[in-house]
Amino acid sequence: KKETIVPDEFRGKPLCMDQFRALFGASRVPKIGERDAVEVDPESSHVVVLQNNQMYFFQALGPDGSVCVNEQDIVEILTAIKTDATKLPPDITSRNSLGVLTTLPRKEWADARNMVVSASEQNETALEVIDGALFVLVIDDV
Repeated sequence: KKETIVPDEFRGKPLCMDQFRALFGASRVPKIGERDAVEVDPESSHVVVLQNNQMYFFQALGPDGSVCVNEQDIVEILTAIKTDATKLPPDITSRNSLGVLTTLPRKEWADARNMVVSASEQNETALEVIDGALFVLVIDDV
């Protein structure tokens, strides 16, 4: 985000690092009747964690873009998420799982996403949190 990484070089010449702008805080949003949009949130500062079909998130960057969690913080956060997520059995949490919709063909996923968003303001907010995340971490099998 701060563009402080030294560019990679090939045969002594710096390579273009422009694609790194879309490495974090980027999402591909399906569109109906047009190409999918790759949206990049330059203000992205949180990480979304999925466990047992449930979504959690935490702030990873401060307002100035500096890292605001250390390794121990992350371990504690992920442990708390795993503990909370196991309170409900998967057959219950899978009833509201959105992740499976992303496996649909693009047009069907775009239609489903629009239906989910139009169903409630909470759904729209949840997708905004996911779309605006630095990245999504799935910890089901760890």
